[in-house]
Amino acid sequence: MLEETVERAQARDAEAFTELVERYQDAVFGSAYHVVLDFEHARDIAQETFVRAWERLPALRNPSAFPAWLLRICRNLAVSWQRSPQHDLAMLNPDEASADDMAERVATRDLVSRALSALPADNRLALTLFLVDGYTYGEVAALTEAPLSTVKGRIERGRRQLEAEVLAMTEETLKSEAPDKQFTVETVRRSLDEAQAAVQAHEMADARATAEDVLKRLSDLQADDEVRREIEFGALSVVKSATFFQDRERWQEVTRRQIRILEERGDRRQLALYLENFGYQATGLTESERSAIAEYCISLYEEMEMLENLRSALFFRGWHVAVDGQFPSARKIWERAFGLRDRLPYDGSAACLDAAEEFLRFAGTEPERKRLVLWGASADAVALDGDRLAFRAQPGYSFSDVGADERSVIAGGFWPLCHMGWMPVTGPDVGYQEEFSSFSTSPHPMHTRVWVPSDEEIIPTPAGEFDSCLLIRMTMTRSPEDLKSDSREAETNKIWAGEWYWWFARGVGPVAFRHEAETGITAQTLLSRFECPEEREEWFPLVVGTRWEWQPAEPPDGIEIHMVNRLTHIAEDGTFYLASTTLAERT
Repeated sequence: MLEETVERAQARDAEAFTELVERYQDAVFGSAYHVVLDFEHARDIAQETFVRAWERLPALRNPSAFPAWLLRICRNLAVSWQRSPQHDLAMLNPDEASADDMAERVATRDLVSRALSALPADNRLALTLFLVDGYTYGEVAALTEAPLSTVKGRIERGRRQLEAEVLAMTEETLKSEAPDKQFTVETVRRSLDEAQAAVQAHEMADARATAEDVLKRLSDLQADDEVRREIEFGALSVVKSATFFQDRERWQEVTRRQIRILEERGDRRQLALYLENFGYQATGLTESERSAIAEYCISLYEEMEMLENLRSALFFRGWHVAVDGQFPSARKIWERAFGLRDRLPYDGSAACLDAAEEFLRFAGTEPERKRLVLWGASADAVALDGDRLAFRAQPGYSFSDVGADERSVIAGGFWPLCHMGWMPVTGPDVGYQEEFSSFSTSPHPMHTRVWVPSDEEIIPTPAGEFDSCLLIRMTMTRSPEDLKSDSREAETNKIWAGEWYWWFARGVGPVAFRHEAETGITAQTLLSRFECPEEREEWFPLVVGTRWEWQPAEPPDGIEIHMVNRLTHIAEDGTFYLASTTLAERT
């Protein structure tokens, strides 16, 4: 029976693993407690044990060895905790109790811990397991991988060493402090935290697998409907993040489930946000359906006075109308958004609207839709992080009538920012290097290496020649799994993979970048015009009103190109907003 349950769990059967958690949670707790002699930390270690076990379970060769294997993981974690700084901190900051009943409980727990600590380690473990949930001699023997006679001796010696009153108190305390039914729910939540961390590390395959397993285990969780719904929503969010590029059908399915949950909750604020995103991103919707969803969300934002969201929704709605060639209507929609400027704090959508206004200056009142090759209005939100500007977000909209390879040739000089994650201000110095996992359209993250080889580069551009430039190099490589795959997502990663070069001049910022993609396409952009209200010495001037204009090193024939970046605003929280406008049209 045990072997069958373990084998099902190894095949990623979430229900089977839930059975194992419920069956062995007391044993794991007892094993952790016998090492750390602290109930709260023993429960934390027990949770971490099951998270680690779920990750490593497929590698377990002998399913019948699961109990002892599980306790070895637990003991290793407990010993690691004992040796960690967190252990020392816990000893310096014991629980404080003010109420009489809490004080009595703490005193009892302390007495039990001191009584057990006097026992030899083997006796303490055997007795703890025997008392915590009434495990039999045979079960304790299996858990500790010791002969039955040895286990009996250890338990009896342990019982004799504790006085009768203390023994009864120990048994009662261990049972009361052992994990309850809520432990499984907390373990599931811990798994979701791990999955979210995997999303942040761009490890989408691992994140999705963990979250999908949580969704399978929902029906087995002994929790009320609200808790189960909360866990379901969190798991769906992870799956949604992990499938946007890799599996749009699944992305749409989980988004619909989240929308149903929000409808059941009556959470109209969140419902509007999720509906708006679904309306723009889902495939298979007719234009009339998209328009109806967008207009409904705009009306919800107005009704609930969600003005920041209204401004953003009007920005995107205007672009979707513009794609249909209805520029007079798009302009009217944007004017509604412009009208909210003085009523709202500046944010990413405000910077996007500034970029849209620049687009209108370039394109005119009624541009010819058939002449437009590429257009976009977006913003980079960045913040000071030591000697650099760290990338935070990139809201915006773009549309193109050319492929991704051709589009990369028409790219502004800030294009590397979202991939590298930072720009220099006063540093880093020559010799700096770092490596990290980075964005991927496949389930497997790309690998990025960044380093600073020189600050003596001479770069000629249409805006002038710049000397003593800082060169930042970046190499992006596809994962081994993608190198073996011919999937559309793995092929798309070729667009980003390759060698990147980014040059910065003091007081100016970026003056050129070059990207040699794995596809064989080389894109190089040069600064064509620069304006700054002040003279500065940093690698990037942090001055509102600074403006950069760009052009490709080899402009395509028959296409007029406008590419502009502007530092439009510095918020009170230290966020810098860089509005970006691109317009390429046939002459």
